[in-house]
Amino acid sequence: MATQEERLIQVESGLQLFKDETTRAYGEMAMELAMLKGLAESSGKRLVTIEKTVNHHTALLDTMDRRLDKLEEHMGSLQHGFGEQGQKLDEQGQKLDEILLLLNALTSKPDQGA
Repeated sequence: MATQEERLIQVESGLQLFKDETTRAYGEMAMELAMLKGLAESSGKRLVTIEKTVNHHTALLDTMDRRLDKLEEHMGSLQHGFGEQGQKLDEQGQKLDEILLLLNALTSKPDQGA
């Protein structure tokens, strides 16, 4: 059986080993926490940058949407105007057909009388 002094040396040795391992583990944990903190801060900065970019693109898309709405409105008015012009051209075509019939009728009468 070990003497009391030998047992005390074993306890002190075990305690020193525990202390060394604990100190090393705390040091590693502190280093890992520092790295995590740096990564979190970096991620936060990137998220702010992304948010600004998204807000800028949203503003640009809103501007484009308003422009497209105006263009759509303008195209609608042009289409309405073309419809009116087409109707007027149809009326003019009908009048020209009537004039052509009258001219044909007038030109054929002198031939019949001769």
